[in-house]
Amino acid sequence: MSAVEVDRATWDAALAAHPAATAFHRHDVLELAAAALGGRFAALALPDTDPPVLLPVLERRRGPVSTVGWVPFPYLGPLAADGDLPRALRALLTAARRRRAVLVQCAVRDPGAATAPALRAAGFTLHDDRTLEVPVAGRDAAACWGALRGNGRRDVRAARDAGLTVRAATREDVCTHLPAMLDALHARGGETGWPARRTTALAWERLAASPLARLTTAVAADGTPVAVTIALHHGTRTHLWLGAAHRRDGIDPHALLYWDAIEDAAARGLDAVDLVGAPTPGIVAYKRKFGAVERPVLVGRRQRLPGYGRLQRGHARLTARRAAVA
Repeated sequence: MSAVEVDRATWDAALAAHPAATAFHRHDVLELAAAALGGRFAALALPDTDPPVLLPVLERRRGPVSTVGWVPFPYLGPLAADGDLPRALRALLTAARRRRAVLVQCAVRDPGAATAPALRAAGFTLHDDRTLEVPVAGRDAAACWGALRGNGRRDVRAARDAGLTVRAATREDVCTHLPAMLDALHARGGETGWPARRTTALAWERLAASPLARLTTAVAADGTPVAVTIALHHGTRTHLWLGAAHRRDGIDPHALLYWDAIEDAAARGLDAVDLVGAPTPGIVAYKRKFGAVERPVLVGRRQRLPGYGRLQRGHARLTARRAAVA
């Protein structure tokens, strides 16, 4: 049987059977991502497998061609048992060909022994990546606090001593302050890959009332928002997806939001807080001070147009910088 498109209820029911699923495989999150990135999400499945193979096809069109899975967030790839992975990849590539995709990317968190051989056999070029997560399974808040490194505890204390507090984010926080913070980040040479205003508006519209998301703001003593974070929940993990901050007099307000997310996950009885990504050594060092440990991510990329991925990365950086200046 070939892949068929399924509705949200069918997708979400099957998602629960896959231990490798993350918040970035959720139907609502993929629909949000497609809308924010100007793409289209197709929820494809192989229903004759047990559990059903799930193929998240997020297509982004560029003129006469498109990409599949070329997105600014990790872990987007087929969800399949090891024995079904070769067939899942064939179905994914068939879907990509029908969409005239010149680049297909898959990223797998904590890959199994069969993952790399299956990707290579399907023609993917592989490279190793990583993410960082904070283990909280079996820990209360005191144990999590003790697991922070000294500089992590110092930064959280400094933020509190400066009068910063955490509250639920408001519409203005997410739709006005967070885009401004993201634009400032881009102006400093950082990048997220997300169109700031469109993404944050969609995030508020679709996630503000969701029990599977947590939108928080750190505010100064005078009530000024200084950091905003959007977290996504799935299963036993919280994933910190999108956030930015304004530094104030050497104070790191994001440290307070990181600690708040860890404390909340411990109170919920979750296993981990995924800090999502490790793009630079500086970011790795920053996240480690919260007790984060590295987890492997295997990325497979198959290109029909050499250099297309590099061209798209350059285009994304240029677009982000123009948006920050505008």
